[in-house]
Amino acid sequence: NRGRCAQPCRLPYQVLDESGRRMSLPGDYVLSPKDLCAIERIPELAEAGVYSLKIEGRMKQRAYAAGVVSIYRRYVDQYLEKGRKGYHVSEKDRQTLLDLGNRSGFTDGYLAGHVGREMMSFAEGSHRKEQSEILETSTEIRRPIRGRFFAREGRPMRLTVSCDGITLERESSQCPERARNRATDEEVVAEKLKKTGDTPFVFADLVIDLEPGLFIPMTQVNELRRETLGALEETLLAGNRRAPEVFVPVEAEAGIEPEDPPRQTGSCLVVVETGEQFSSCIRQACVDEIAVRAELLTDEDKRPSDSFYLREAKKYGKRFLVVLPEIMRERAAGDLRSFSPLFDKGGADGVIACSYDGLQFLESIGYPREKVLLDPRIYTWNNRSLHAFRRLGYRRFGAPCELNAGELMHRENGDSYLTVYGRAALMITANCLEKNIAGCRKRQGLYRLRDRYQTLFTVKNYCRYCYNKIYNSRVLCLFSEAERIREMGFFGARLDFTLETGEECARILKDWTDALAGVPFREPEDATKGHWKRGVK
Repeated sequence: NRGRCAQPCRLPYQVLDESGRRMSLPGDYVLSPKDLCAIERIPELAEAGVYSLKIEGRMKQRAYAAGVVSIYRRYVDQYLEKGRKGYHVSEKDRQTLLDLGNRSGFTDGYLAGHVGREMMSFAEGSHRKEQSEILETSTEIRRPIRGRFFAREGRPMRLTVSCDGITLERESSQCPERARNRATDEEVVAEKLKKTGDTPFVFADLVIDLEPGLFIPMTQVNELRRETLGALEETLLAGNRRAPEVFVPVEAEAGIEPEDPPRQTGSCLVVVETGEQFSSCIRQACVDEIAVRAELLTDEDKRPSDSFYLREAKKYGKRFLVVLPEIMRERAAGDLRSFSPLFDKGGADGVIACSYDGLQFLESIGYPREKVLLDPRIYTWNNRSLHAFRRLGYRRFGAPCELNAGELMHRENGDSYLTVYGRAALMITANCLEKNIAGCRKRQGLYRLRDRYQTLFTVKNYCRYCYNKIYNSRVLCLFSEAERIREMGFFGARLDFTLETGEECARILKDWTDALAGVPFREPEDATKGHWKRGVK
């Protein structure tokens, strides 16, 4: 399972501060964490209710998989047999795990709580390993097989093999001839057949039935061996394969269709992060709904029962929503609970939940599901997932940014918003770049990452809740696709403002209005359509 990740976190970067000056770094690999190793915490994980351990080894060698899995298996068994009191990881096994591969040591991630720079490697993004020649022996596990080779003049050669109750035979494409000079002997044939190479087999018994005086090209023997052992492997594997599931189209179920029919122009939802953006957008006639990030409320609004943003939204006749943090920690939950008037009747018209943690928080305060808007990060890629959420009572969704236009055409979009403008977050990290490099200054700020191609990526640290967003260097803009978007039947369009000034917000909203009206508009410089055409694989 290699996925499509190009591992940008394992690459070197320069970091520029808000004034554009290059910062001094503890190492060039500022996004590269150490490898996770939780073997010491198996008892805690088990007692927390974990019933399955996932061991990742993306593109690692067989020795890595075999060695790591065998050690974890041994300690899981130790815990099951002896319990927490009898659990102890030996220094030898800990060193073996390090030797199998690590990046400047190990981390146990966030299992110990909120951690910082001690989680990062900084010095090197590559995976270091030692003693691979010793550990490679752990992969040499082969099935013993029995074989019989038969050769007669003028007849195809036959190789018969048996393993685990299965016997099969293959014939050569050519026939051996009488030798003109030196004849082929049995030892040479046996030697070639026993070279099973990377196959999972080894001959435990091999009979050579060879007519004397024949000449047999070894290329034919090798070809016959490869074909026969390949067929044997496929036959053995076939018995363990599941039959492919038959695709069954999902029909819309009664009672879970979108409640509201799509409108001609659709609702316009804007998400803002600054007071300046809010003041600009609230005055735009095209805006129907305005969403304010929780960080903005908690940083600037000291009287939650008399929220400035809520009052302004009502004053201008806009629906008002609150955007929950992407990473929900206890501090965020505590802040939001103190803002309970916003979540009561007469408060916010809705809440955008960006994660399952956010959904759980809303459940804990009894917030109505029908007033929750699921962010595009929460999975609704297909109609099955939409139906599941509708059955649970959710009524508003953000269409996934990863779907292309063709895939969106096959999605039920009548209760969904499509993001038509905004800077895509390439990475959301609970480890703060500023804190790791220069120490926490307890304020929100902007930084730039410069990669090996001199491309700049903006990093915004959301200091109150201690996480960062790394944004794409190019802004997403689908304005030129306005007519096709209208045909897809979305409930509304969403525009996300992050770094824009109030003046820029007003201009961009006018451009979107012009695009809907079919009149000329200005595309942002160096804009991208994201996955609109190519999607993801």
